[in-house]
Amino acid sequence: VWPLVLAGGLWANLYATKELDDIAIVERPGRPLSNFWGGLMLGGLVGLWAGVNFGPALKEAWSKLDGLVALLLPSGAPPHGTGPGSAAPDGAAPPAAFYTCQGQGT
Repeated sequence: VWPLVLAGGLWANLYATKELDDIAIVERPGRPLSNFWGGLMLGGLVGLWAGVNFGPALKEAWSKLDGLVALLLPSGAPPHGTGPGSAAPDGAAPPAAFYTCQGQGT
């Protein structure tokens, strides 16, 4: 009998607590990561983490995907480095400029 009385008392307490919460809470706050700004913040953190940990692999995958798409869907635009305004002839790398830094008086 005592376990039934104890269980009944706990159930009544739970029921009363839920009723009081419904009355006392005027406005329930939204879940913190369910709105736009929470998603933006979470996406930024995950993007930063992925970029730091998998940067070279992501660059390689992106270049392979870019090459595949360029083969499948030619746009008619000249390849990189051969368009107007490019200083490099036929995709060659532009000459590197090296500057020397002189110390103060030594």
